[in-house]
Amino acid sequence: MDTKNVMQISKSILIAVPIERLWEITAINFQNVDAWISGVNHSEGIGSGMNAERSCLPSYKGFSKTTERIIDFSPDKHRFTYEIVKGLPGFVEFAKNEWIHREVSGGTEITMEVTMKVKGLMGWLMGRIMKKKMSNILVDALEELKTYAETGLLHERKRVALEKYQMGLA
Repeated sequence: MDTKNVMQISKSILIAVPIERLWEITAINFQNVDAWISGVNHSEGIGSGMNAERSCLPSYKGFSKTTERIIDFSPDKHRFTYEIVKGLPGFVEFAKNEWIHREVSGGTEITMEVTMKVKGLMGWLMGRIMKKKMSNILVDALEELKTYAETGLLHERKRVALEKYQMGLA
């Protein structure tokens, strides 16, 4: 793969739940990401494991409905990767996100590693802005996952996003 115009962002967090519980929320229930993440107003999907797909209606301004497909699924290693197969902005050639679950003292460390390739003048111009925005999105998503996994409750950002969506404001 040509690495020109490729962005990589990696973020991690420790979540005080067993690895199997976190694997269930993120991988087994891949289609239900809208249950806990503020960045997705609605999601639905088909299949499970390798080649499972979900469509997501993002809550972020400027993002359209996306379709994501699992392209690598390793339950024994507690890792999976999905790519966005529909709904990317025209200046993004591809985007994928690998979720790595690692059992540690006190719970599970989860890491998201996003790889995106931008193209053209717009990609070059938007690259830095997108990297910063995506970095913030990952931090928020991990905080929201932590709250949901540890307490069963929604993070405040998700609660607010859900209220806006239900009122037709998002």
